[in-house]
Amino acid sequence: MIPASGYHLRPEFAKFDAEARFDVGTITTAEHPACIAGQILQGTKTPLDCTAYGVLCSPQKPLGAPMVSSEGVCSAYHAAGRGLATPAAVPLYELTPSER
Repeated sequence: MIPASGYHLRPEFAKFDAEARFDVGTITTAEHPACIAGQILQGTKTPLDCTAYGVLCSPQKPLGAPMVSSEGVCSAYHAAGRGLATPAAVPLYELTPSER
């Protein structure tokens, strides 16, 4: 259930409700203060608006969901080198010693 959302399983599906079957407790999350992942996911900001992008946040050390997945917009911007001082070199093809 999402608190205060009204979203929950109907009584006839209570046997599938993990919160009712197991003691899941309270789940809390906290974003890094510099991360604007929520605004990026809503489309109100771009990765280039984020002060953490490419500095504190990278695919190797993600701060938010858009950088975690390779399909995420921050990860895609990073892979394309957008907004980075020097684009990350990603070899598309590895040369064999005889081709060098």
